Amino acid sequence: MTSCVKEEISVMEAAIDYVRQGVCVMPVWLEAGKWKQEPHLKYPVKPYEGLWTEERIREDWKPEWQVGIYPLPTPKWPVSVIDLDRDRANGKWEPGVRQIIDPDSSTYVNNLRTLCERNLWVRSPSGGIHIYVKRDDRLKGCNNLGSRKGIDIRNDHSFFIVAPPSARPDGEYLWFGKYPYADFDNPRFQPKEDRELVEALLFLQAEHLDLPGMHQGGHTQKQFTREQIINANYKKRGEKRRLPTEKQKENSLRNRKKTQRLAEREKNVLEAHIKEEIVYHNSHDESVSVIDRMNWRTYNSTQRQLQKTLKDIKNRYECNGRCSGRVAE
Repeated sequence: MTSCVKEEISVMEAAIDYVRQGVCVMPVWLEAGKWKQEPHLKYPVKPYEGLWTEERIREDWKPEWQVGIYPLPTPKWPVSVIDLDRDRANGKWEPGVRQIIDPDSSTYVNNLRTLCERNLWVRSPSGGIHIYVKRDDRLKGCNNLGSRKGIDIRNDHSFFIVAPPSARPDGEYLWFGKYPYADFDNPRFQPKEDRELVEALLFLQAEHLDLPGMHQGGHTQKQFTREQIINANYKKRGEKRRLPTEKQKENSLRNRKKTQRLAEREKNVLEAHIKEEIVYHNSHDESVSVIDRMNWRTYNSTQRQLQKTLKDIKNRYECNGRCSGRVAE
C-alpha cells in the first residue's frame, strides 16, 4: 500500500511537487499576522500559466517563503477549496460555518467530522479547516461567502490558499491534520465530489434558488426554494413577513439601475486614468514592465481595485515633477 507521507522535504521541494501536478504556486510570507505577497510576483492573468516554474523555484526561492497555491483548472489535480474559519477570540466556528454544520440551521449540510471524513482536507494552525473538493467552476472565489463570516472560497486567480507544508509561529498546515506532505500517487490525496456541500455553497452564493438535500430544523429533508426558506425563518421567529408593493419594487429597480450607471461611469474614468498613467510613464520616466502591465489590467475590476491600482502606479513610478496635467508633448 502506498504511504500517505513522503520522506521529509523542504517547502521549496513541496512547491516543486505542486508545480509538477500543474498547480499554480505563489511564494507568500507572514507579516503582522497576515499572509503577504509581492505585487509584481502575483499570478497575472489568463491563460492559466504559473509564473513560478520548477526551474525558477530552484533558482529564486527564498528560505523564509511559504507556499501558496491558486486552485485553477488543471487536469492532474482539479480542486476547489473551501476555507472554514474559527473566531480567534473564543475558538468557536464563525457564523457562516455554523450555517452548514448546525442541524438546527435551515442550510444544514452535515457535521464537520463527516465533511472531513469524505473529503481531502487540511488543518490550519488557527484550528480552521480547508476542504478540497473536486473542482466545480460554478463556485466563485471570495472572502466571507454571501456576507457570511467564516466561509472563504478559493477557485480562481483572484485568491490564493496557503498549503502544506507551510508553517506559522503557532503551527503547521497539515493534510488530514497530521501529514505535512502530499502523496499525489495515493488515491486518498485526490479530490472527491461532494455534491451536497457544493450545492449548499452555491445556494449561499445566491446563484441558485433550489438546494437539494437541505434540512429544516434537522428533521425533514426536502427541496426548498429561497422564498420558502425566508418564510420558514420568519415563522420560526414568530414574525409576519411584509412583502414590498409593486411601486416599491419599481423604485428599488430604478435606484439599482441608477447606482449601476454611476458606478460604471466612475469605473470608466478610473480605467482611463490608469491607461494614461501607464502610457505616460512608459514614454517619459521608465519603461513599465510586462508583468506590471498585466497586473494592472483594468477589465472586470471593481471600483476599489481600480483606485488601488492607480495608487500603486503612482507610488511605484516616480514622476520627477512632470506628471501634473498629463499634457502630450
